Amino acid sequence: MPAPSKPPFGRLPVCVFMLAWGAVSAGCSPDTAPPPAMAPASPSATAAARDYLLAAILPDVMDLLVDPAAAVLFAAADPPARVDAEPRSAEAWQAVGDAAAQLSRTSDTLAQPALAQGRADWLQWTASLREGAATAGAAARRHDPRSLFAAGVQVRTSCQACHAQYAPQRAEPLVPLVPLVPTTPPPSREAAKAPGLGS
Repeated sequence: MPAPSKPPFGRLPVCVFMLAWGAVSAGCSPDTAPPPAMAPASPSATAAARDYLLAAILPDVMDLLVDPAAAVLFAAADPPARVDAEPRSAEAWQAVGDAAAQLSRTSDTLAQPALAQGRADWLQWTASLREGAATAGAAARRHDPRSLFAAGVQVRTSCQACHAQYAPQRAEPLVPLVPLVPTTPPPSREAAKAPGLGS
């Protein structure tokens, strides 16, 4: 009578099998305690995270998006700042329209929950900025300086109100960088000399 063939991997000792089964059963057991839940952030930690987010993002939003566009708009729509400030060419009107579109898009960014943080006044001012920018864009398409001036007043008022509350160091921003129309040249040195002072 031939001897029985051995299993290809030999016989596992019963104790090894029982230990392996016990480990698997323990890992699949519904009684295993779940990992501890993370404690909710404290109000002070939430406020600190919000302040960090605003400090990290807002300066770039203002410097790269808002200020250049608003500078173009204010240069064209703020007669008290300059004489004959309204655009005089199709290219200048197009530049104002582009700036107004940029302000409108940026107002949507500023109204995002991460930046607005549920603040009603912030949302009110960003909505006013969006409305003023839309009015400015429409005025630029019509080449309408009177409507452009009214839109510029609305945009400036929105900016100043928001800055007074959240960024007082920027209470009067946006000096125009590039004039849209030629300005009166400065007087010559001879004309600027005071009488009787000599050279």
